[in-house]
Amino acid sequence: MFDLLNEPDSRGITWRSGPGKGGYGMDALYEMAGDAVYAASPTALMLFEGTGQLGTVAMNWGDGFATDPAVVAAGGVQSAAPFFEKMMTKPYVNNIVISPHIYPPSVSTHNEPEVVLAPGLFSRLDASFGYLTKRGFCPAGVAQPTPAQLAAAVPGVPASPGCKTFPVVYGETGSKFDRALDVQMLDDFAKCVFFLKILPSPSFKCHSLFLSLSSRSLSLSLFPLPPPPTPIQVHDLVDPGPQPDTQHVLVVLERQLGRHG
Repeated sequence: MFDLLNEPDSRGITWRSGPGKGGYGMDALYEMAGDAVYAASPTALMLFEGTGQLGTVAMNWGDGFATDPAVVAAGGVQSAAPFFEKMMTKPYVNNIVISPHIYPPSVSTHNEPEVVLAPGLFSRLDASFGYLTKRGFCPAGVAQPTPAQLAAAVPGVPASPGCKTFPVVYGETGSKFDRALDVQMLDDFAKCVFFLKILPSPSFKCHSLFLSLSSRSLSLSLFPLPPPPTPIQVHDLVDPGPQPDTQHVLVVLERQLGRHG
């Protein structure tokens, strides 16, 4: 498993341009890196982080995969659509894992309750990357799923023929725990990720598969897959106990990618 570049925003690289030699954006850099990784290891999983959508769409560095024209236009940000269009032509498209970073106010650029707390938080996460796990990305010329198709869709299976779903690995989070808003946001975020069935608003679709990787925990959210062999931990929101077996979690993730059974 390769996380190809940590937080491109912090390096001044957007989806379309960057400060380095050649001025490559992440769509081109990810393509070059993906081609090289696939040539060396065709079964490797590749984690891609978002960029270029800070402020109005992305919560912080590492987030930012919005492709909806309305969301992109309203936010005045670069669309990730050309990146996904390009990746769908690659033989390693099923090796790709979307890996946003999400932080609460003490770390991120957002302190507004309407942004960092539900339901605004849920809407923002879904617009940036949650849509990729159920509606999926639909390339140009492919019909967007109808409301009826979305209502009947199963996470991990495209809601409309020709679209492509992507698993989402939640790559990074953390908090200074120096303000109440952090705790409130992390509580709402945990509900979105782990407790979909008890959300008070049935109209919100928090679809994402999150596999959280850190030195202290591995976490897997709701999908119709076998449970991990030990209790799931939500970072420091609970007292860390025995952690799920890494190999088991990766097999579960690979099954979602269609690589196992």
